[in-house]
Amino acid sequence: MNFSTNINSVEKYVYARYVKNFDSESFKLEWENYLDIKSFKINENIFEYTEKFTERTQTIVRLVTQYYLKKAFESMKIDFNDENVSENMGSIGTPGRIAKMWVGKGLEDDRELLCGRWTKQPRIASFKNTSNFEKPVTKKVSLISVCSHHLVPFSTLFREDSYVLISYIPNDFLIGISKLQRTVDWIAKRGWLQEDLTKAIYQEICEIAQTNSVYVELKNVIHSCEYFRGALCKDGAMSTKYYGGLFEDKEYRETINDN
Repeated sequence: MNFSTNINSVEKYVYARYVKNFDSESFKLEWENYLDIKSFKINENIFEYTEKFTERTQTIVRLVTQYYLKKAFESMKIDFNDENVSENMGSIGTPGRIAKMWVGKGLEDDRELLCGRWTKQPRIASFKNTSNFEKPVTKKVSLISVCSHHLVPFSTLFREDSYVLISYIPNDFLIGISKLQRTVDWIAKRGWLQEDLTKAIYQEICEIAQTNSVYVELKNVIHSCEYFRGALCKDGAMSTKYYGGLFEDKEYRETINDN
């Protein structure tokens, strides 16, 4: 691709890095796809708005983010001759690492902090409830999410008595044993307030299990935005609950075994 002298500097920056991984002929189409993407909420998913989002378009999102992060670093007077942050010798540099953390490396990437905004929903296996099981199915899972105010993690991994407790009463279907964790991961790895995340997990489990008799509790979650900065609160664990259906009955909620 030949660039004119008035080519936008961000497009030129992105193109030079895009062609290291993909053919140059595809850049124009993927760049146009990127420009067509409408802004969406920090706790939403790209596939709610488009099916044209590809790994190549995602690469462009990441590289544009990297470009502007580099500009932000420059505004903070960070010296890019410092090898700890610079882009060199195959290293994407600190702006590139942060961009990857926020955008992800690919459509199957489930490891980065905000990857839930950019990945397709995982396949959730469910099975016919052939035994007509009618008692609560309860499981503890872990949580890593991101504060939408500060873009730093809140998680169950910071203390031993912290976890997500999910319980549902089956109707026609049972959910695969590992799928509750996968569902929580996909939803949580976006930007959230904990209260809204609790309700979103509840709604997703209701849809998957096809029942509104669902109980979700995020217990003793540590928010690093107040633990490591700001209030510097060492004992600021936060718990939230959301439930419906049969769990509206307090006596029924008390049957959940969270020990």
